[in-house]
Amino acid sequence: IVSRHEWPQDAHPAALRVATSAVRLGVNPLLAGLKHLNRLEQVLAQLSRPPLVDEVLMLSSAGQVISGSMSNVFFADEAGLFTPPLHECGVEGVMRRVVLEAARDLPLTVRSVVPAELGSVREAFMTNIRWGVRPVAMLDGRALPSDDYAQQLRRLIDGGD
Repeated sequence: IVSRHEWPQDAHPAALRVATSAVRLGVNPLLAGLKHLNRLEQVLAQLSRPPLVDEVLMLSSAGQVISGSMSNVFFADEAGLFTPPLHECGVEGVMRRVVLEAARDLPLTVRSVVPAELGSVREAFMTNIRWGVRPVAMLDGRALPSDDYAQQLRRLIDGGD
């Protein structure tokens, strides 16, 4: 199946309201990173999404933060950017790869993320090929004060700066 969409052009896309889903992603290293048609867990997470929430954050069955139900996720704290690894579950999206490449000169690590860390992040953004880079304004009911990295990465990706 091939789908064609215009490149996201909005310089200031609407920020997302995100909540952690109770639906967990099963660990399966053989399918990890691949986009395949068996995405029932993500569908269930979307169906149980609370009102006024745009996207849900999904954890693995082991309790690690993995991704959104239809997106990849990046966080920022005082040390810089970080994003969860996808070697056990999750989809390695095209925009995730674009962001990792664009961020090669920024402080970025791919590492395990536990839910307890989310209370101290100052920024989060989510990516998918339809949205591009989209900032998170609210994470589990807490306002995030920054979208600096999201803006910087959008400029790098869109303008090649």
